[in-house]
Amino acid sequence: MKLLTFLGANDYRETTYRFRERVHTAKFFLSVLIQELQPGEIYVFMTDGAREKNEAPLLDELNRYGVDEKKVHAVCIPDGQTEEDLWNIFSVIADHVYEHDEIVLDITHGFRTLPLVGTISLQYLKFVKQVHIAGVYYGAFEARKAEYINGQEVVVAPTFDLTPFVHHLPEWQRAANELMAFGDAKTLGSLLESLHNQLRKQKIAVNELKRFGNYVNDISAYLRTGRIKSFTQLFAKSENILQQEQLAKEIGQFVPPVRYIFHQLVNYIQCIAPKQSRLHTYYDLAIWYGDHHLLSHCFIMLREMVVSLILEHVLGEIGPMPDDREFRYDPIRKKGERLLTTLLKQQKKKQLRNPLLKELAEKLNRLTDYRNDLGHFSFRTDHVPPKAFYRFYEEEIKSYKLFQFLENEQLWKEFRTWHEEQTIKGEPNETILITPLGLSKGLLYSAIVHNQPQAIWLLTSKESAKQVNDVCQQANFHGNVHVVVMEDPYTDFNCWQTYMEQFVHTIETDNRVRFVVNLTGGTTAMQYVVQQIAAKLKEKGEHVQYVAQVDRRPVNEQQANPYVLGEQMIVER
Repeated sequence: MKLLTFLGANDYRETTYRFRERVHTAKFFLSVLIQELQPGEIYVFMTDGAREKNEAPLLDELNRYGVDEKKVHAVCIPDGQTEEDLWNIFSVIADHVYEHDEIVLDITHGFRTLPLVGTISLQYLKFVKQVHIAGVYYGAFEARKAEYINGQEVVVAPTFDLTPFVHHLPEWQRAANELMAFGDAKTLGSLLESLHNQLRKQKIAVNELKRFGNYVNDISAYLRTGRIKSFTQLFAKSENILQQEQLAKEIGQFVPPVRYIFHQLVNYIQCIAPKQSRLHTYYDLAIWYGDHHLLSHCFIMLREMVVSLILEHVLGEIGPMPDDREFRYDPIRKKGERLLTTLLKQQKKKQLRNPLLKELAEKLNRLTDYRNDLGHFSFRTDHVPPKAFYRFYEEEIKSYKLFQFLENEQLWKEFRTWHEEQTIKGEPNETILITPLGLSKGLLYSAIVHNQPQAIWLLTSKESAKQVNDVCQQANFHGNVHVVVMEDPYTDFNCWQTYMEQFVHTIETDNRVRFVVNLTGGTTAMQYVVQQIAAKLKEKGEHVQYVAQVDRRPVNEQQANPYVLGEQMIVER
């Protein structure tokens, strides 16, 4: 333990001090602390004037109390008459405090600014050097009063223990700063929980304070991890918790610092309150994320909000307020995702003609790109600089330009009209057959004849690839065939993404496509890969139909005469 103290140039006189249950008489309060706390090292900060006048008397007194002079270090500091002096004093103190030191500070003596500089310096060092503040004490000479000790009247100066203020108040300050600057209530919740545990050990019941601490922790965790669905349930509890008279009493009695940030907590919780519409509710939450330096959350929130707005205004699947159904990635939400994907795809291909829809697609493409860029942590070719994200947030989102655009009823009216037009002309005008091919040529033959595709994407083995031309000739197919050979047709289950990439490069077309996926033929690995590709296409909103070919003839007859049209079954998925 290190004991830090200041020495002034005053005329000190012997004083009786009470420290906890004991009294000591000394000229310097430092002597009292040494006897009580037994520090390992003592650092006495003094100006030249203080050294000249009081260093020798101090050392004499410490010697009388049996203090080892090797433990006592006199440290010179400036007079503290200028701001530069004060910064120098801070540096001297900081240089004599090491990481993880246990520090006791005595602020009884010294020029009036020195105790303040010492206290603030120690608060700073608590964070940057992780020092432990074991105590901050003031021998209150001016607060002396008479006591009877052993039948005699003695004038005694009390000791003020300022540790709770110097040690704990900065913790509450840090918690308040994290809450207001970053929207993070974790430290505040932890401090409340710690306080509750201390009071419980003293058999003091603070049930409302505990409930409040748990609630704050939950709110922080749900907000910062984007658990939007749970907000409604949490907000429903807020009035019951925040308006308890007992909570106000417990805060006032046991944790006064929280009184002065309580309104900030209420504002914090209000950000999750349902507003007059889905757009208001989610947009305000996105602004909250942006203002608290969580731009990734902000962009993700807005992108998901737009899908929900499509479900509400275009497809009529959900009402105007947050709805449990919009949080399930089921057929309802997939409809909204597919419609948005189609819109963005048409914009990239310059097929959109409506000015409002073009503007919507441009805004969403930019939003999506920024969301993906942040999500990939620069692990991509064309990442943008941080200023671009903040500029987009300030100019498009925080300015409420995007909000006003999405609030426009005409936008959604024209979106509905566009959707109806897409539905009317939605019949595919091109068919692509996706199929495996093994040794059964007849299954591929039947799939081609039944579906009459304009193109075929075929997954097969090196051996079976030799049969493709013959099958196509027999089926009278003259379109494009893209053959992909599996390296190992029996075990290449986990390579489906590689084959997916090869497939994507072959299907660039401006036509509306119906993907017919043949589930029969080839090895189990081939069928698995084909099904994975089909699932991804469906997830992206593509028109996918699953089929299976059936040949009821004996195997030897199928092998002898493969080019006989079998049955085709439509498989529902």
